[in-house]
Amino acid sequence: MENKSLIQIIDVGYDTTHYYLLVSASHRLLVDCGWPRTLSKLTAVLSRTGLRLDQIDYLVVTHYHSDHAGLVGEMVKNGTRLAALERQQPILQGYLKNMEPGKNFINILTQRLTLLTPSSSRSFLLSLGINGQIIYTPGHSDDSLTLILDSGEAFTGDLDLPQFATQENREEIYRSWNLIRGLRVKKIYPGHGSFKTIEEIFNKMEV
Repeated sequence: MENKSLIQIIDVGYDTTHYYLLVSASHRLLVDCGWPRTLSKLTAVLSRTGLRLDQIDYLVVTHYHSDHAGLVGEMVKNGTRLAALERQQPILQGYLKNMEPGKNFINILTQRLTLLTPSSSRSFLLSLGINGQIIYTPGHSDDSLTLILDSGEAFTGDLDLPQFATQENREEIYRSWNLIRGLRVKKIYPGHGSFKTIEEIFNKMEV
């Protein structure tokens, strides 16, 4: 499927979680990756689309939970570069150490990690042939981010839908969704479940 920015969006997910490959004329960016020890599943899904793992230039992770970031260490070892917002850096480094006890991933990350801020994310994506930006959208977790294309698609990971917010995270979740809507998003690509329009989401929000 192509959007107005000529970006092909391919769902390469499995095991109930969506992972999205964004393909421009020159680069390939993966949003989230699979559970630990499921690299063969990702490779198999990619092969059905005619792509290979070594053709993925960059990986962005919406948040560092196992079903969205379990393969980060393996993908970095295989040559994929990792891009992260600065707020994610301490979380991802600790996460990788816990994923592979006794192994030090810091040197790998130093060599292959691109740290971004929301303001610098636009130029980074543009270098990949993608018009868009990456923003912080906490609510599900403190490190959660959303990648937004200028053509109106948003990749939200596990950002909870407003109707499922708890008393503890309601204010933060509503703030994140309002930020997404303010950037003229039309369609939501979630980490789980079916695609939704922004209107569907806000129609269910409490007034």
